[in-house]
Amino acid sequence: MSVPCSATPSIACVVVSLILVWLNAIGYLASVLLRALEQGPVEERLAHLEATLRKSNAETKSNADEQIFSFRSTTEVLNEQPA
Repeated sequence: MSVPCSATPSIACVVVSLILVWLNAIGYLASVLLRALEQGPVEERLAHLEATLRKSNAETKSNADEQIFSFRSTTEVLNEQPA
């Protein structure tokens, strides 16, 4: 946002322009702070979920990660015999 000034701006016009630049910077930094504050609880919930899954995996002594992320070729899946 710019302040309409004449070809030779006065001190007041320059001061108002600087204040607007500062306000834009403060607004930007406030939005970054809000996003960071929102991210904190998400990371905590994810860490709790990961800990719960690790505990569950250790209790059942199964390899849940290997079962979930079993990357095989399409031909291997198609040639697989039913259990």
